[in-house]
Parts: sequence; structure tokens; C-alpha cells
Amino acid sequence: MPPPDPPPIPLENRVQTTIATYIQEKSPGETYLAHTYSEVAVIKTPELIRFEEIQEELQSPVNPDSVMLKKQADSLSTRIRKYDLGRKMKTTHFYTLSDTLGQLHIVRSVFFLNDALEVVKNIPEVLLTVDASYREILDFYINEHTLLYADTYSESRILSQDFYSFFKKRLDELTSVSARSEFLHHTLKLCNMAKNLHQFDQQLFLESLVVNYIKDDRKDIENYQYLDFSNLYEKSTEDKVDAEQTGYYFFHKFSGSFRGISDTNVVLVEFSLWYEIQGIYQMERPYETYFNR
Repeated sequence: MPPPDPPPIPLENRVQTTIATYIQEKSPGETYLAHTYSEVAVIKTPELIRFEEIQEELQSPVNPDSVMLKKQADSLSTRIRKYDLGRKMKTTHFYTLSDTLGQLHIVRSVFFLNDALEVVKNIPEVLLTVDASYREILDFYINEHTLLYADTYSESRILSQDFYSFFKKRLDELTSVSARSEFLHHTLKLCNMAKNLHQFDQQLFLESLVVNYIKDDRKDIENYQYLDFSNLYEKSTEDKVDAEQTGYYFFHKFSGSFRGISDTNVVLVEFSLWYEIQGIYQMERPYETYFNR
């Protein structure tokens, strides 16, 4: 008695294998690591749907116009082959590529495959390059490991999952590759702070963001030294009846040198609802009025 045939390989496994091979062939010298795949969706064009409908109609015992239907089917079949309008499979893949320079390339991309399981299109949604130190916090973010601690494990899991969901939902709302990539970078920084502190203190987090921003991104300010921060306040729309929160702000006092002139300054720093720095504005003296607690 011959052995039974092996079970067929599931479609999702075959799709993932094809995509992994495609990425590795396109990225020689880089180390590929798969993270997540969305569920495989099967997409049919209107032409293919109509072609399949005609095939069913031709199988019907009551078919008054089979000649015309066969002509339509032949025409559709030719068009489908000529313009590659057959069935497609679609999945979103989150993966990383590590290079020999110590950089980590974070990619989220939508892949389309044809019936022959060939990649026919690849649309990036996130393209972010960071140093390799982000690898651990990216794993936390993708797999939603516990970041925030509470009295019980269950409460800690809920707090952490809510934290991740808040930022992942916003990431999916953004439409451009650059906006998504910048926001993911911002989110990973916040996740790293939460991981180190095991809590999410808005005031402390935003103070750290501002200090790091001025040190790292404002090279025109030399000898920067932070001096004080006001309390954190909520921004909202001006509608007094149905006011909606739009973000946060606080005042920051610091000393530094700008174009060779040393001075003490106070700035207003505005943040989005997702704690992104939206604007920094110079304030007028007297500075003490901004720090009344």
C-alpha cells in the first residue's frame, strides 16, 4: 500500500516563503528577519469575477444563449491574460534588514502576488533606518511585551496593550511613507522610555523629549542647559460647549549660546495628542510669570 500523499502546504505558508525569498534576493549582504504578516486576502478584478460568472452560467442546463456567453468568456480570458487581471493575493509584511554598518532597516510593506505565487507589486508603508540598538524595543513594540507596571500582572498587560494600541492606531491613520516612518521612530523612543521607567509619566516623558530634541537637533544652540519646566497643560479647541483636546503644552526655561551670544530663554513647546513636538515659540520677559505653580 503506497504511503498517503503529504498534506498540502497552506496558502499562507507558501505566500510567506515566496515573499521571504523575494526580499532576500533583493537585499544581498543584509540579514533579513520576518516579524509579522497580515492575513492573506484574495483579490479578484471585475473582469475575473464576470468571467467566473459566465463559466457558471455555461454549466447551467437552461442556457438560451451559450454562443454569446462563450464569445464573452473568450474575450474576457484574452483581456485577463494580456493585462494580468487574474487573481491576486495581498498581505502586509513587517520585517527588518540588518546591514554590516550596524544599521537596522525597519520595513512595513504591502505585497501582491499572482496565481503563480510570484511577487508582482510591493508598496512600502514604513521605511525607517535606525541603529541596531533599536532591535530590542522594536521586538517589544511588535509583540506587545509588557512595558508598564501596575499592582497586578493583568493590570500591567492591559496598561501596556492600551499604550501600544494608542500609537499603532495612529500609525495606521497616517497616509504617507515619511509620516508613518517618522511616527514609528517617535513611538519607539517613547516605548524605550516606558520600558526603562515601567510607567508613562507625561510630564517626565515630554521634558526628556524636549531636552533630547534641543541637544540632538538644534545644533545652532550651543552649551544648552535646561533650567526649568512648567506644569504640563492640555490644549483644546476654542469651542466652549464641545471643546476637544488637541494636544499639550508647557514652558521651558534654559540657557545657551546662539550665534555666539549667551542668554537665558523661555519657550512655549506645543505637542500633539501623540506627544510629538509641534512647535517651539520664544516667550517675552518677565519669565517668572510662566512658572507659577
